[in-house]
Amino acid sequence: VMVELHKRYDPIYRDARDRIRTFGDFSYFNAYMSQPKHQLETFRAWAGKSSDISYYLNSHHVDFHAWAVEHCARPVSVTACASTGVAGGFEDTIALLTQWQNQDTKSLGTAVYTASWI
Repeated sequence: VMVELHKRYDPIYRDARDRIRTFGDFSYFNAYMSQPKHQLETFRAWAGKSSDISYYLNSHHVDFHAWAVEHCARPVSVTACASTGVAGGFEDTIALLTQWQNQDTKSLGTAVYTASWI
């Protein structure tokens, strides 16, 4: 299994990472990515079988966030939940709620990563 983490090479994301690193302790991060439901027909061959919408979309922002705060924080817990019923037979939306701990102060931050077909 491989993930191509191309957001690291996008100049906008690199700039955002550099700015995030000036903020001090990590506190909150929210990412939302979606694909239009009509694209399900293109991805139906693998969606919900060998992969899911979270692996397909969330992986990029989870990686970006981890890369941006790798100097100051680490994840300590993850809770995931999903919605079903619209995409037909597999998850429509997957959300990850992740708690991060700052390395120096031990204070906690929260990240929410959401990926959806709708």
